[in-house]
Amino acid sequence: LCSLDCDPEERFEKLDFDHDGEVSPDDIHRALKGVLKLSVDDQEQSLAEFIHSFADASGSGHVTVEDFQIFCTEMDELYEQDKWRLSWPRAFTPMIDADQEEQRADDGIK
Repeated sequence: LCSLDCDPEERFEKLDFDHDGEVSPDDIHRALKGVLKLSVDDQEQSLAEFIHSFADASGSGHVTVEDFQIFCTEMDELYEQDKWRLSWPRAFTPMIDADQEEQRADDGIK
């Protein structure tokens, strides 16, 4: 999360791989794979598109350095408000599809 030393320009520059003045879904996808080392499919960019829509703090449809400035300004406050939620670990709930759910119901498992 952003901290008091959040530098929006520096963070923006690290993600704007093609240096066009915007962080695109392609830039985010590249960061997920190259920077965060996540295993992402080169053809499937829905996660990158979701992050892009979240990062578009101004709602302009483009992620610019101004969006990073808004994010860095507001993130500390949002974190402080929700810090208590982050201190409680969430139980792991495996995803099951409809067939598995039906089988569990047939077996009497809730």
